[in-house]
Amino acid sequence: MADRDFVVDLQLSQIIPMFDEETEEEGPNVHRARVCDPYVLLIKVDGSAAVYKMDSANLELAEERADAIKV
Repeated sequence: MADRDFVVDLQLSQIIPMFDEETEEEGPNVHRARVCDPYVLLIKVDGSAAVYKMDSANLELAEERADAIKV
């Protein structure tokens, strides 16, 4: 299953595929999402997490390494 990114008026703007990086097969579904501009945190049903950052140039989400985030 893929996570869907919606713009303010709820039009689909991007689909982010969820897959297991080790097996390259379909990965776990997203259980919860949190937005803290410009980041999006996805918590998956297996307890793993994925962090995405909004690219302001083309308004798309790009996967971000968690250790690269400065708080």
